[in-house]
Amino acid sequence: MRDREKTKDQLVSELAALRQKVSELEASETTGPGVDGDIPGLGEGWYRRVIDASYEGVWVIDTEGKTEYANRRMAEMLGCTTEEMIGRSAFDFVYEADLADGERKLERGKRGIGELAEFRQRRKDGSELWVLSSTSPIQDESGETIGVLAMVTDITERKRAEKEIETRTRQQAVAARFGYRALSGMDLQALMNEAVTLVAETLEVEYGKVVELLPGGDELLLRAGVGYEEGL
Repeated sequence: MRDREKTKDQLVSELAALRQKVSELEASETTGPGVDGDIPGLGEGWYRRVIDASYEGVWVIDTEGKTEYANRRMAEMLGCTTEEMIGRSAFDFVYEADLADGERKLERGKRGIGELAEFRQRRKDGSELWVLSSTSPIQDESGETIGVLAMVTDITERKRAEKEIETRTRQQAVAARFGYRALSGMDLQALMNEAVTLVAETLEVEYGKVVELLPGGDELLLRAGVGYEEGL
């Protein structure tokens, strides 16, 4: 099933399952059979290979926000290699407008607070990545938080689909509203003024205009517009 076809509940369920898998693998590192938690026949560091092969992103940062570990999928989502991510601040992948929110999330993690949230990140090339992230604190034997573990799912396509539906719904509402106004016997000039305003707002553009083709077919007269100097 493609990500854009999954519901939020399905993604949450998958993240919970992945978090459980990581916990089991981490526990087996110290308690499982063989030296250092290795299973005979699988070789050294088998649990890390399982995480690296996961379709979900796994990201571990310290209390300063620096990356201690990122699996291959996490790096791919951000347009990086795993080597490029190690030691790099997580805030390098956050838009400036979202920095304050990112810092609050890190502070909550340092206080031992895990959370599930949707937010956007900035890929290496500057493009937008929307993720569903499930975070949990990493604590040492004394209970002190030494880092944050994040399980990350790419939901960019789903967010685009939601945005498209929202836009279409808004456009249909505006068209219905305008049709009602037109049928109400509204003055033609006022109707044109409202039309260009509604279209510009709905399409989120700076300019909009209604022009009249003058006799001769060589000139256009601006009859209504938004974004232009008054008096044109």
